[in-house]
Amino acid sequence: MKSIHLFSLLIFAGLLSITACNPKPTFDRDQLVETYMHHPFMEGMSTGIEKKNLVADIFKEVLKKNYQGALDLINPLEYEKNNRLYNMKAISLMGLHQFDEAEEIFLGMKNNPSSPAILQYDASWHLMLLYLLSSKDELYNKEIKSLLKDSSGLYYQDAKALYEKTGDL
Repeated sequence: MKSIHLFSLLIFAGLLSITACNPKPTFDRDQLVETYMHHPFMEGMSTGIEKKNLVADIFKEVLKKNYQGALDLINPLEYEKNNRLYNMKAISLMGLHQFDEAEEIFLGMKNNPSSPAILQYDASWHLMLLYLLSSKDELYNKEIKSLLKDSSGLYYQDAKALYEKTGDL
């Protein structure tokens, strides 16, 4: 009986060592948020903004990782009129690990007919990449890969480079 128990433990230990040697790749969502915040697109948003500007205040809160504070500054009636606030709200929600809510913001940003094309094809890439790298389902991954291969835009090359660093296009 002891030999069966010992044999079972050896098999279990062997399986653990195999799993430890070949861990499933996972992505640190906090690191992705950090990467997003220091991408040239986002850093560009912080330069040249007046100190009394609401977007600047929100951006500062996000940089301090005070995501709830950033959300508290975003007026629900105003963010739909300001493309930068879409980004701030989505990234704050991601920072709080409220990914479903952030995705709703992203989809609203992507589908908002009043959003300029630059928002739909450039700012949106970075949000899409975060979702992709956060292990969204395979159908979503295929859609984003297709968009990355077929689209162009001011920040497209940066987005693609960021994706290639952390994903598999």
